[in-house]
Amino acid sequence: MFRGKLIILLFLMVVNFSQAKPPFGIKPVVMGQLWTVYPVDIKGVDKPHKIDTYIRRGRFGVKGDFFKIILSYDNYKKDKLDPVDLARGSVSYSTPDYRLQLWDAYIQVKGFTAGYFRPQVGKESITSGFKVVSLEKALTNSYVRRHITGKPDWYMGDTSTNGRLVGVNYGWASGRFKVDTGVFDGYNFSDGHLKFLLFAFRGVFRGGDFVNEGYSISHTQTYLGRKNGYKVGFYSAFQKNGIEKTLDNQPAFKDNSLVGADLFFSFDGFEVSGEYDFLSRKWKEGGHYTDRVWHFKVAYNLWSGDKVIQPSVSVSRFSSSEKSLFKGRDNNWFDMGINYYIKGHNLKTSIHYGYGKLIDYPSTGLSITSKYISVSLQFRL
Repeated sequence: MFRGKLIILLFLMVVNFSQAKPPFGIKPVVMGQLWTVYPVDIKGVDKPHKIDTYIRRGRFGVKGDFFKIILSYDNYKKDKLDPVDLARGSVSYSTPDYRLQLWDAYIQVKGFTAGYFRPQVGKESITSGFKVVSLEKALTNSYVRRHITGKPDWYMGDTSTNGRLVGVNYGWASGRFKVDTGVFDGYNFSDGHLKFLLFAFRGVFRGGDFVNEGYSISHTQTYLGRKNGYKVGFYSAFQKNGIEKTLDNQPAFKDNSLVGADLFFSFDGFEVSGEYDFLSRKWKEGGHYTDRVWHFKVAYNLWSGDKVIQPSVSVSRFSSSEKSLFKGRDNNWFDMGINYYIKGHNLKTSIHYGYGKLIDYPSTGLSITSKYISVSLQFRL
């Protein structure tokens, strides 16, 4: 019922404000990606090797000077082979779910952000998939989001982990420094009666062309070679007393925390980004663990008139520990390709080769590898 009313409201707003000059800078948002994926080789499971096309990151909604409301329609495909899992090497064959989801819904006034949005922590998890140099986002996106927000996302009544929570964040930027502090409802880890708070902090030291850059919770992984400088981020998030709903016995934990650092460096066309995260948890029944996940990406921007050719290489790895929720898991990911920016981030085509490997003992006993080639188109209106 809520989704239906929200969709009707968004439609009326788009129609109304497309006819005249809208107040508060309101304008429609329509964007998406089309992936055509060919699995070159899949080992460990019996899956068909055939080309399939996906709607990835279908987004539409409205935004204004101080708010944003975005819906998502993601991963529509003919086959059940999930392109996101294929990229990670896990080769999921889950039942397709084409339902609309609320993606972003927040207001922002003078550094204060309130609503449904991403806690400001690791750069990969808070950067839009429309502004990364790899085809899919690195493992530092999915594992970090899963660790601090839980799964499924009970707010939306589905099984997605989109990294969003209901909360409040205050941030500011001045000179070489940018800081974010936030408090979020950790309901995904609650027992349904008590709501546990997630606290998040992010601080950034910056130099070069990024000094005096304005404050925003929107981020990018590439400036297409237009800026020279660096950003170094340090961040943490923690939550007390929750339960893990994805396990049958729903074990309780005393502490759940994230500590990490990320780096972005841009000079003379080269752009380098990296991130390293420690995902820690203390179980109430005894024992604790710290999983690790990292990524490293390099891109080079070649200008041709007002267009940009951008070759890129990305690597990422997740490794678990003895008491981990993902005990025995080792996940590796590699991506290399060429991005062609026709109209900046508003129109881009890409061709990428990817490799993913997932070892998951003793959880599932699977050892799966996937190799694939993908041609994609990205558009934003």
